Amino acid sequence: MSRQRTMRRVYDNGLKFSSVVARNIDKAMERVFELNKASLIIIDGGVGEGKTTLAEHIARYATSVYNEKYSSGRLACYKREEQLAMGGGDFMNKLQKYALTKPVMLYDESGDFTSKRALTSFNFRLNRIFETYRATKILVVLSLPTFLVLDNALFYNKIPRLLLHLEKRTKNQGRIKGYSLWRMFYIKHKSKKLVNPLEAYNYVECNFWANFLDNDPEEAKKLNDYTLRGKAKIHKQIYAEQSGLMTTKDLARELQVSVGYIRILIHKKQIKEEMKVGNVKYYKPDIIAKLKK
Repeated sequence: MSRQRTMRRVYDNGLKFSSVVARNIDKAMERVFELNKASLIIIDGGVGEGKTTLAEHIARYATSVYNEKYSSGRLACYKREEQLAMGGGDFMNKLQKYALTKPVMLYDESGDFTSKRALTSFNFRLNRIFETYRATKILVVLSLPTFLVLDNALFYNKIPRLLLHLEKRTKNQGRIKGYSLWRMFYIKHKSKKLVNPLEAYNYVECNFWANFLDNDPEEAKKLNDYTLRGKAKIHKQIYAEQSGLMTTKDLARELQVSVGYIRILIHKKQIKEEMKVGNVKYYKPDIIAKLKK
């Protein structure tokens, strides 16, 4: 069979990725929407391997399957602006609003772990999400540099269902090595014995090989611009936290009052924020003395 005919068969039914990937996503969706168990699909790999592109493909596919198979209503689908690594308050608020009333799917780019504090915050938020909403219909597709940074508690609770490790990208398509939960356990175990933990992927045989297509040039440009804006936002949030700046929630916790009361005081005293990231305002800690007066 020629390469061209093979590619046509692999990407049948308008899919942007191989059918074996679609079958594994279907299994994760069945777990979520039929068994009411939250599931996590992980995409990891090096810089430029196509993690964001594949996450977009999976989100579109899962939404179309849900609308066709499980319900005539739309799947609540949140994109990468709801960042988990730092400043994930908006994401948590939306889950609290929607998760109990409608199915939720989220696909997210984790951002850069420039400090141990950022990584700890990321794992805390992720564990909290699945603990709080463990009995609701939540499907999360998460892009990471490597899944090895995830907390062991997620794996003990059998939350991750599928790992799509990207490597050896070519000009027009990316390559995927797919791993099940149990093979992820083996990789994590092996990584602790190696000088370079990332070599552990090569010691554990994958469940399947697959390919996925790049976006069209115009779509790729839009996606790249969007991703750059998202990463700039993340770097601002990391800078704000490392500089000791405080949000209204931090100030309210420090003064033991409500967030609404803090906002009223800031408005009355005409205090200007030090910086703003999205809808979140950051203030210098020295305004606490002004607010107490």
